[in-house]
Amino acid sequence: VWPGWMGIGAGASLQARRLRSRHKRCSPLSFLWLKFHHIVASDAKYRHEGDQVQSPVKTDVLIVGAGPTGLALAVQLIRYGTDFVIVEKREGTTPYSKAIGVQARTLEIYQQIDLADALIDSGLPAKGVRLLEGGEQRAEVPLANLGQGKSPYPFLLIVEQGKHEALLYEFIKSHGKNVRWQTTFKDFSQDDAGITGTLINPDGEEQT
Repeated sequence: VWPGWMGIGAGASLQARRLRSRHKRCSPLSFLWLKFHHIVASDAKYRHEGDQVQSPVKTDVLIVGAGPTGLALAVQLIRYGTDFVIVEKREGTTPYSKAIGVQARTLEIYQQIDLADALIDSGLPAKGVRLLEGGEQRAEVPLANLGQGKSPYPFLLIVEQGKHEALLYEFIKSHGKNVRWQTTFKDFSQDDAGITGTLINPDGEEQT
């Protein structure tokens, strides 16, 4: 399923709701605007590399969660030349199948950045669904020609989420960006100067 534009992965949705409740004056739409535009991420506890101190990092978009949703959003931001930082609490892309259905609209969007064929090669079009009860087939839904005449991809693609994520991640790396793995998003604050997000890095240190 095309993950949409929001850019919050499933693992971050609960966190997002908690943040909305904490910032009750923000409507859901204004929250998304604050969440994904003009985020300032800088080092509160400056980390040294040799004798150099890292300067503050400013970005336009902060993406929390590097599942298919977050990675797909990062790919689109690369396409449109928008700077971003993407963080994920896991160590890397998932090795599991998990969500396996990819809709035609997703493939149409991926076609625009030459990723559709590669994803199709990693999976199989679904032929149909059988509904079973008590070990007996009760119904069958054909899917082979789903969307015929309405899309260049008239089928439901079955592909492991791990392969899907890996494809998007390789695209991101090939364009000089990366995911800040083992990094979590804690909260954010807003003032006249902009928005400051608080991250917790792999060492457990907070960065704002």
